[in-house]
Amino acid sequence: MKRDEEMKLATAVIHAGEIEDPYGAQMPPVYRTSTYHFKGGIKDFAKAAVIKEDGKYSGYVYSRGSNPTVELFERRIAAMHNGVDAIAFASGSAAIAGVLFSLLTAGDQAIYAKVLYTSTLYFFHHRLPKFNIDTVEVDPTDLAAVEAAITPKTKLIYVETPSNPTMDITDLRGIAALGKKYGVLTVCDNTYSSAYNTRPLDLGIDVVLESATKYINGHGDGLGGIVSSKNEKLIADIRRDGLLYLGGIMAPDVAYLMIRGLKTFTLRVKGHNENAQALAEFLEKHPKVEKVFYPGLKSFEAHDLAMSQSVGGGGMMQLLIKGGVKGLEVFSKSLKLASFAVSLGDADTLVVASTRYPGYGYGMPGSGEVDDPRFFVIRISVGLEDIEDLKKDFDQALNKIEE
Repeated sequence: MKRDEEMKLATAVIHAGEIEDPYGAQMPPVYRTSTYHFKGGIKDFAKAAVIKEDGKYSGYVYSRGSNPTVELFERRIAAMHNGVDAIAFASGSAAIAGVLFSLLTAGDQAIYAKVLYTSTLYFFHHRLPKFNIDTVEVDPTDLAAVEAAITPKTKLIYVETPSNPTMDITDLRGIAALGKKYGVLTVCDNTYSSAYNTRPLDLGIDVVLESATKYINGHGDGLGGIVSSKNEKLIADIRRDGLLYLGGIMAPDVAYLMIRGLKTFTLRVKGHNENAQALAEFLEKHPKVEKVFYPGLKSFEAHDLAMSQSVGGGGMMQLLIKGGVKGLEVFSKSLKLASFAVSLGDADTLVVASTRYPGYGYGMPGSGEVDDPRFFVIRISVGLEDIEDLKKDFDQALNKIEE
């Protein structure tokens, strides 16, 4: 559902897809129902149970297939990403699995970025090969390497930008162009950036997905995932094969939390951007900091590329501090305001050690460089606290490090 040309993003996330409530309720109701009855009996049921070309039931039959609260959330996501439709999943991982299982079949080849969210890497390394799907790891920042990996069997190229956790920036226009040149589908996980900063579909990417748990919800109280596309057949295939028959649906109560989160989405992400930019500039000058990886900094290697496809630097950064592993331990336990916790995109500032930290349970599978300093850093999801309070907290924690 493309946003009305007169409806800007901040308006779309509040009003897109609205349906007039018969009771005049300003907020949409939560339809807590698993099934729907048919007063007209078997004839009405037979009509409603037909699955249409868009992958949806013709009517409301069972909430695994359709639910009014979830559908409203999906319409708003479609408007946010300028897609023809969107699909809500139970989690970001469910969205990833739904996309890959619906678009790939035995004998296909999938090209994927060498640095991705750990669960995604596990999927490419250990699950898809069990279904006779060939997976090839590439550096997505090297378009020549991506092109060289494409074969007649290649069905899909999968990237993130920025990458989790190293903040690598992939040229989405370049990836999209390769996909069009060779007839290969392109998929981008946009979780780190969010639709406020980057809209991959508008840059030519075929399918965008996000963990809705993060910036879309924004309050740390709901799990979800979303998928959108400008291609009606693609989104219908994903809905039918990746959602309806795999079953990773979003619950209506969670959809309501997501709808609530969307109302402040643009204000929140703008605030994340501003705080992250200010904190990155502060930390870059700190004597206990070796390097800051943040797209909004002019010192960031891919700054120009990042700013050419995004309106802001985002709320995520990597911090390489002095003192090695011991420094990481001292810093992480000395924070008072920021929380040491996984996830991102919350109003609270969250920090966590990279997945290469010794003993970290998610240990990245595959061939990532163990000597890459970006794998021994602190990942920061900058929240919405007052920036001066954040600076003070990081300053006092860093100053406890003994070099």
